[in-house]
Amino acid sequence: MSQDLFRLGHGFNCVPQGDERIALRLYFKHAATLLREFDRWKEIDRFYYIPIKLNMAYFCAGWAAAVAFPPYFIGTILRNSIVHPDLFGTQCECRHQAYGYSYNGSPLSGRFDISHACPCCGLVTRTTESGWRIRSEALKATQEEDLKRGRRMQFWHPGFEPATIQELLRYLNVSEEELVLPPEEHKITRHRLGNGRVLVSDSAGGCVVVEE
Repeated sequence: MSQDLFRLGHGFNCVPQGDERIALRLYFKHAATLLREFDRWKEIDRFYYIPIKLNMAYFCAGWAAAVAFPPYFIGTILRNSIVHPDLFGTQCECRHQAYGYSYNGSPLSGRFDISHACPCCGLVTRTTESGWRIRSEALKATQEEDLKRGRRMQFWHPGFEPATIQELLRYLNVSEEELVLPPEEHKITRHRLGNGRVLVSDSAGGCVVVEE
């Protein structure tokens, strides 16, 4: 495993492809299970530090910003929501606490978009809140705590390798049938970067900057 696993980067991830895309889709599909069983796996480093290619970037003409910078770990994102339910949670229709598992938004307007999953009933909801900056700061603080923990762990275990999300889900007794994903439709999105450049992304994998 690269020594950069626990080093904060400053780039933006393109749409993940291949195994990374499958991992992201399984993460979205089983977010409620991962939250419900969090206490079972949160102390197991090879599960906690599974990297996930979330999209936290905001593109505007000529520049881009992010809620937080990679690497993003499954344990970090979910723990951040659990310890900050006022910022990253919402009340589910079943009246239990739901937690965010994916975030994005706009630093210009302050809009913050959150996808929530309820660990009790499994319902997935999406909300839009104000307060991009305070949430960005909270996530970055949680992220830095976990990066320090990861660096200490890697010092004592230099050969550390994170598990796959499939291994984590099997540990949580998710069936093999539930690990199978249906074919995904392709959706094309375009973000103007300025100076005649456009970032064209394919939801099924891949992105390219083109000139217009």
